[in-house]
Amino acid sequence: MAKRKRLVPGCLAGLLSVCIISGVVLVVTGWWRHAKNVAVMPIRGQSLVNLSRSHPFTPPEGQGVSEERLLAYIEVCCRAKPAADALDRWEEAYEKEHGDRTHDAKIEGAGHAGAFMKEIAAALKEHDMGPTEFRWIGERMRRAEAASREGAPPFDPSLASDVALFERHAERLAACSLSPHSLEIIHGFA
Repeated sequence: MAKRKRLVPGCLAGLLSVCIISGVVLVVTGWWRHAKNVAVMPIRGQSLVNLSRSHPFTPPEGQGVSEERLLAYIEVCCRAKPAADALDRWEEAYEKEHGDRTHDAKIEGAGHAGAFMKEIAAALKEHDMGPTEFRWIGERMRRAEAASREGAPPFDPSLASDVALFERHAERLAACSLSPHSLEIIHGFA
């Protein structure tokens, strides 16, 4: 019995030592950052899934985008743009330097993608918008931009109002536009 009483503290001390050494190794080698980047992705994704569930959206039939919702869309894009641009810059630099993405690159990229997802989720929540409505507005504005460039009146009357709205806010839309890759990330949750 006395031997057991001495064995338990020794085992606990050994286990604590292994944990401390492991933590030091993770921090010194940089693997802690990688582990954090990977661990946070499901949390960020779940926040967008939750937004999609809590803000269901069915496009209004025969209607275009309201100016109020377009302004909210622009604000969401403007808030998320710095994080989206950082992700794009990192991807460009990495691909230029290394070509194909390695396992380490995907882990590091997860940190940039996670930061973007955190920012877009916060912006969507702030403007009471879900990913589906965000996608719909973006698609309507891309169609309106194409119709505006063509100069011909659109066949769809609701698109005519979107064209007028696009033309009034074209500068802000261009200034806050997100890259196709960033939009793919958001659209995956719509």
